[in-house]
Amino acid sequence: MKSKLGEGSFGVVHHVLYTQRGQTKGLDAARKQLRMDSASELKAFKEEATILIAAQMQYLSTNGSHPNVLELLGACFAAGCKPFILTQFMRGGSLERKLVLSEGNNYVSCVPAPWREWPWNKLVDNLLQAATGLAHLHCVGIVHSDIACRNILLDESN
Repeated sequence: MKSKLGEGSFGVVHHVLYTQRGQTKGLDAARKQLRMDSASELKAFKEEATILIAAQMQYLSTNGSHPNVLELLGACFAAGCKPFILTQFMRGGSLERKLVLSEGNNYVSCVPAPWREWPWNKLVDNLLQAATGLAHLHCVGIVHSDIACRNILLDESN
């Protein structure tokens, strides 16, 4: 395990090194692990994994992975396993982190940061890419139930 990336309502996300069986080189990944396993939390967590699996299977069958949908690397819901979802690691973090959080407030300013010079066209491009990913999910019959800046993840080039 490399580091803790954040926490959500159901789980904790860590940056991990994922090594597939028989390989020596690891791959950066994000592991979201369920904090508790009440029936309702486990159900919601499984639904999240099911959405990722369905989106990938639908798109992979014809095109390979979709560039605007997070790639699922694995998941575990077996008895005796603390439930987790393993996805590709997005080095740029969330769009929320790229926006200025006002001191003492829980709202996000519309001014990009940490560089106020971040071009508005880059912000619009990020939002268009998110919309493209959502459109793909809708085309395969999936409705994302938690659209938020914290869930729009960016690669190393933002």
